[in-house]
Amino acid sequence: MKTSGFKSATERYEAWLGDHLNIVEGHLEHKYQKMRDQGVFTFLRGTYYRWAELWDSERKALLRSGLLSSGAPPVFAIGDLHLENFGTWRDREGRLIWGINDFDEAYPLDYTNDLVRLATSALLARKHSSLRWGFSHKTLCRELLAGYEEGLRNGGHAFVLKHDILWLWKIATHPSRSPEVFWEKLYSRRHKRISKPLRKLAKEAEAAISRCLPFSDNFNDRSLRPRQAGVGSLGRPRFIQFFEGRNGQFLREAKAVIPSAAVFVGLGKPIRKPYRKVLEGAVRVRDPFYRVRRGWLVRRLAFDTNKIELQSLSTINAFWDYFHAMGAETANIHLGSKNSKKVVKHLSAQNKRKPAWLYEASLRMVKLTQHDFLEFQATDLGRNGDTGR
Repeated sequence: MKTSGFKSATERYEAWLGDHLNIVEGHLEHKYQKMRDQGVFTFLRGTYYRWAELWDSERKALLRSGLLSSGAPPVFAIGDLHLENFGTWRDREGRLIWGINDFDEAYPLDYTNDLVRLATSALLARKHSSLRWGFSHKTLCRELLAGYEEGLRNGGHAFVLKHDILWLWKIATHPSRSPEVFWEKLYSRRHKRISKPLRKLAKEAEAAISRCLPFSDNFNDRSLRPRQAGVGSLGRPRFIQFFEGRNGQFLREAKAVIPSAAVFVGLGKPIRKPYRKVLEGAVRVRDPFYRVRRGWLVRRLAFDTNKIELQSLSTINAFWDYFHAMGAETANIHLGSKNSKKVVKHLSAQNKRKPAWLYEASLRMVKLTQHDFLEFQATDLGRNGDTGR
């Protein structure tokens, strides 16, 4: 697909999105306002469809220039990988696990996609936040690559958190992720009504959630409400269900599933059961409540089953270790593709030939993203209810 301007790409993507589901228009308006208010890092998170288009074009240019080596092996990639696509969950043993927690855009791609997008997101976050990391972006890229290559060579390892891993434990137990903050935020929206256009979808979401409950109970309350959350997935129908009964209270979320934006760009056909395929061979302690049922992704919501936000990183000094860990966790997912030896061979040759390739590629993607962000700010998208469709 030929690269077009940002607004044109957005209009085409939303038309494509509308062919796959009933878009929640108010959520799109909120998405655009959120990107304007929070800046270019949030813009990157909300526009993976544009990244898929730009990176496909830029990757070919980097191959022609010699910065990237040809023949990069494909993996089942995360796709929309960025600094806030990491979080925690509880496994069946009650242990706290850290890792990548969003696979909405999972798709077979060159392994370089995930690494360059993660490095790009880190630089944008660094430029547009108050975080002080104490080392350069070039060093950050080296550490991401070191963690990634080490993970591939060693066969990977899951991140089961312990109190003695202080640099990671502090992130997981940041005050912003406390039960009080979590429940106060969600209960403030508990009485929001489901609009008439969403009622049919609400019944589908509730049926999907019911199929994933760990036990049956005569709940005193099982309220289902629409939910507005995230950035890139805003516009998709999403619901949250509150349960209260003899076994206490808990939450479930259901979000509509669509093909990856890689399909929109024309990189291939839709993949059947992409969530299962990206995770089935990965080195991972799975979230037992993360399931897809009849077009809906169902997951447990809790204060300790959520993403790690940038503000949580302000409590640690060991950013070096954190970026190394993110590289290793990316390798954990890519190991599921069963071609890690080919990836290591290609990566070793790439690093030897152009040691700063990740740094230079991410700088180029930062410039393209910033250019798009300036174009976005000049458009009327989201202003006065205009969603571009």
